[in-house]
Amino acid sequence: MNKQKGFTIIELIVVIAIIAVLAGIVLVNVTQYINKSKTSSIQATLSTIETNMAAYLADPANSGAEGSDINTASKVNACDTTATAYKSIMLNVPTSGSLVCHGNTAGSDWCAIANTPTAVDSTSTHTTWCVDSTGFHGYTATCSATTFKCT
Repeated sequence: MNKQKGFTIIELIVVIAIIAVLAGIVLVNVTQYINKSKTSSIQATLSTIETNMAAYLADPANSGAEGSDINTASKVNACDTTATAYKSIMLNVPTSGSLVCHGNTAGSDWCAIANTPTAVDSTSTHTTWCVDSTGFHGYTATCSATTFKCT
């Protein structure tokens, strides 16, 4: 009786197929979690912008402050990348290439929007997260450059 040592080709193929199926399942789940973490990061970034924008506009020392005694002509668009306000608001805020900010020259109305990898909210079909000066934050289609609101 001659016994050969080792595995048959069928046994090796079955093991490789099982490993491939398990790897596929893990890859799908990992990709899902990566996209959810990217979406959460974008939401946190826009939340930080919302907080910084509110703090900036509420400070009477800034020319863009609502209710300040400074005339409207001296107020600034806080979304203007060349303005000191923008630099102050975006300080230490990680932004991606998909971030868009619109604001009026009166310094009171603004909105910011960014694309997310997925809509983690099952009730929404949009994949863009938006915040604006009215306090809105959520999934929406656009950040209007004319009304400065999320719509």
